[in-house]
Amino acid sequence: MNIARKMLFLCVFVFAIALACITSAFKGAPKVQVNPYFYSYVGPTFSDQDITNAQNYQRADIDPCTGSQDICGIYLTIDNGVGNAPDANELATKAQEIKDSEANGSPETENIAMQN
Repeated sequence: MNIARKMLFLCVFVFAIALACITSAFKGAPKVQVNPYFYSYVGPTFSDQDITNAQNYQRADIDPCTGSQDICGIYLTIDNGVGNAPDANELATKAQEIKDSEANGSPETENIAMQN
């Protein structure tokens, strides 16, 4: 009887470990980190042409954005120095995300900041 209990415990333990391994394989991808450098949107309008133009962004020390509705800024990986425009090529890779965020009134990724 004692051996049967030990075998049952062992089977339950092995099953629990296997179940834990299997379910961990189906977890979603980890959250993408926000890029470190914030560029504030300073453009004249919220047209697709303006919100995707690198010259309409300016590197800032802080993210003053709150809410949703319009583009307020974007976090990028390249630091061009406070007060400067972002790398045009890097911003161009985010153009569709920026347009979609503006069109939907909510950020497409954690790297896009919105304002009311």
